[in-house]
Amino acid sequence: MAEKPPLQLEELNVKYEEGDSAKHAHRARIAGGWLIFVCKAGGIGRGGLDGVTFYPDPDHTWDGGTQEGSEG
Repeated sequence: MAEKPPLQLEELNVKYEEGDSAKHAHRARIAGGWLIFVCKAGGIGRGGLDGVTFYPDPDHTWDGGTQEGSEG
């Protein structure tokens, strides 16, 4: 069986409001956009996966940050 290519994860710089539980987010560049993983402080490999979503961005222009004016 041929070896499968790795899914390269990039950690996002996540900022939380005071009192929010610590979490981490990663993204992977895939066809048509980004695959986003959100996990607890323990990380993906330690059973701490909270959610996965797809962000459509065919040209991969999203830099991983929040749009200006979106911070409260």
